[in-house]
Amino acid sequence: MQSIYMVHRMCNKMLIPSPPRPHHGPPAGAGAFAWRYLDLVDPAGDGVVLIWGWALPFLAPDPAGAASGAPNLNFIAYRGGIAVFYHLQVFDPSEVRPEGAGWRFGPNLLQSECIGDRWRVRADLDLPIAGQSEGAKALVTLDGPAAFGHLHGTGPHRWSILSAVADATAEIRLPGGASLSFRGRGYHDENESDRPLSALGIDEWTWGRIAEPRRDLVHYRCTGSGEPVGLHVGVAESGALTFEALGAMPGTGRIGGTWGHHAPATIEVHDQLIQAGPVVDDSSFYLRFSLRSATGLGWGESVRPAAIESWWMRRLVPLCVTTPRAPSFLLPMFSGPRTNRVQRTLAWWMR
Repeated sequence: MQSIYMVHRMCNKMLIPSPPRPHHGPPAGAGAFAWRYLDLVDPAGDGVVLIWGWALPFLAPDPAGAASGAPNLNFIAYRGGIAVFYHLQVFDPSEVRPEGAGWRFGPNLLQSECIGDRWRVRADLDLPIAGQSEGAKALVTLDGPAAFGHLHGTGPHRWSILSAVADATAEIRLPGGASLSFRGRGYHDENESDRPLSALGIDEWTWGRIAEPRRDLVHYRCTGSGEPVGLHVGVAESGALTFEALGAMPGTGRIGGTWGHHAPATIEVHDQLIQAGPVVDDSSFYLRFSLRSATGLGWGESVRPAAIESWWMRRLVPLCVTTPRAPSFLLPMFSGPRTNRVQRTLAWWMR
């Protein structure tokens, strides 16, 4: 009972576990943001991450702007501890509209909906590849139990688990006939706020999802204004959620650090020891890394919101962003398939 009391007491601070919104869409308010997140991890620890929405904070959107003016999509495939395909794109708002059970972002149709007690996602992606006339096509699917038993907190930043312990697939067709295929456990959630990330009082947060044999385990911990906020969430095969307050979440060692931001190499969540790494995405404000427990695999993230505004990092982020307005001359080196980036960069320069 003490743990449940602590969980409910935390539900007015920084990051609030909440029921899903009835409809995914751009929230109102200056600096607001919203995105849906999907990941897949296969038995080898490989997988994909797909994020789509509005005003993704890592793109440093205008804090006084409307979320609807900054639509974006991020799709990454990981194999062997590295990103073998990377795509981060911003769209002109005129290219984005609701369609069917989801949204069309340019040529990409992203559908995510609850049908009865199931949650289903289908993302049909048509992604340009810089320096190559032909793009990549991908199909990402998820079918899992609709999560239920959410806490009913109120606050500026709301987080909703939509589905976990799900079946997920990703098929990527590359130019020239090459392909990448993944099948494993899927996870799907949503973040939404009516304020900018910089106004939420978060100094740092760490998040992770472990796919165990018959359940998913999710943890997060935020530090910032007021007391640290931490939760440990269990997701049963039925979709039922259970919540426990997290304590210190002690860690040892470190991963990352190339750009000044690092995370513990091992963390202890209740009685579970979780090994982090390798790092698959590294910057001064954001780390993504694989996770491994005694019986499960997954993905984790560590974020320092204040570092997003670093002047030198704001100059580097656009290098990897596909945009309708003057993309970087180095875009092919940081996007598309990893295998032919030098050749594509030369072709990009000579166009």
